[in-house]
Amino acid sequence: MLSLYEILKAGQTGISPNFWNSAAARALISDRFEPTSESDYIHNGGHIIFYQGTAKRPKIPQFLGNSQVKSIGAEAFSG
Repeated sequence: MLSLYEILKAGQTGISPNFWNSAAARALISDRFEPTSESDYIHNGGHIIFYQGTAKRPKIPQFLGNSQVKSIGAEAFSG
């Protein structure tokens, strides 16, 4: 599963990379998300289209099926 740390580190957040690399940042973020399963997602390969699970703070999986998650639709978590 991808953690918020990994998602934010990969994006353009405007926050210093040193912050995301710190052990304190990883510890702060890592335990705040609930596990999910593949059946919680409607996806097209590595693109999450919609989240239909019940977790209030879902942890994004690293893989769905045989595809690595590489993108998340703009409205995937809108519901």
